[in-house]
Amino acid sequence: GEEWSSNPEYMVDGSVDRFASSSTNSDVALCTGNSLSSAPGGLISKVEIRAHGYTSGMLSTSVVLRPVFGGTSDGDTHCFYLPMGEGEWSCWYDITGDTNAPSSWSWSDVSDLDCDVVKQPADTAYVSQVEVRVTYNHLSGIGTPVPFDGCVNVSISPALSINVSDADGDSMNITWYSNSSGSWVSFGTNNSVGNGTYHQTMFNASVNGCWWYWKVNVSDGSGYTESEVYRFYTGV
Repeated sequence: GEEWSSNPEYMVDGSVDRFASSSTNSDVALCTGNSLSSAPGGLISKVEIRAHGYTSGMLSTSVVLRPVFGGTSDGDTHCFYLPMGEGEWSCWYDITGDTNAPSSWSWSDVSDLDCDVVKQPADTAYVSQVEVRVTYNHLSGIGTPVPFDGCVNVSISPALSINVSDADGDSMNITWYSNSSGSWVSFGTNNSVGNGTYHQTMFNASVNGCWWYWKVNVSDGSGYTESEVYRFYTGV
């Protein structure tokens, strides 16, 4: 029910060479059913939109891109001032934190995303395509705990180590936890580290003849990964 007056299908046919057009101010084209079909996996850290278009006149003319979340809720307005005479892409507009945007994006939020394209004054506007770009944050990997899980004959107050890696190359913060007091309590941190092996001394493992439990939380600023729970036995 919302489409531009001339060749509206060209705005959603996947081609940048064919243009829908409108000379009516405030004319709205609602683009639905985006073609994103599968999730690469990982934590969604950013969602952006952009458009390809131009104006045929000499007066300053723009279109507004307005995301529509879940088919019903409008986001913020993002203004694209159209170039004259030849189609060009706008910049990418970050809609991750728009009004009514999901607080935590899932793939269903992306696949349900629609977009209004609103014609602004003054000359005829031409738009051939609206694109969506999704950025994923790959969560950090954790492995090679020392002492390994179930290890016995460990000295008291041992030096623990863990290997961490981030596929995106983000810096990481490692927080170390033990539950020797009956609840999980932090006993050390390694901040702003890269891929590699890092250490902390577990001073509270101070008694022989006991099982001790520990784990780490690794955050890269966009998401976090928590390790399994590891245990070791002090003494024989």
